[in-house]
Amino acid sequence: MELMEPMEQRDPVDTDEDERLAAIAPEIIRITVSLLRRVAGLYPEERVPQEALLVADGILDRYGVDGLRLLTMTLTGWAAVEIEREAQASGRTLQSVLDEMELTRLEVEVGEWGAEGQDGDREAARDSGEGGKGAADRGRGEDRDRRGDMDGDGGGRGA
Repeated sequence: MELMEPMEQRDPVDTDEDERLAAIAPEIIRITVSLLRRVAGLYPEERVPQEALLVADGILDRYGVDGLRLLTMTLTGWAAVEIEREAQASGRTLQSVLDEMELTRLEVEVGEWGAEGQDGDREAARDSGEGGKGAADRGRGEDRDRRGDMDGDGGGRGA
């Protein structure tokens, strides 16, 4: 599901919700960092979304929707900062970096996620801006052993 417009703004977080989120935020951030450690340089790349889904399912089971919301907030914040850093380091605009990300998305095979009409999307994305220089070549780390728990710490929740 692709969101075309920002979600309608709700009232600021109420006190009860704020307290609930604050109580689980450190654990969600720890799990998020653990996920990123496992997927950075993961080969084959198709395993990255699999790992992300396993973690999201685990967070949903353990922390409910609040946990998923915190996971989304954490990943979005870090992604935004890294996109800004990439743009600054490469001397490109934010839009150019985002266009490159869009082209990478469009390189996914049509049947893999059930997407249709990618040829038109690809042309539109290329026409909308610089489009970047293609997907960045990722370093290939050694394949890591997978553990049954969602955050790779041997099943313990940690401190």
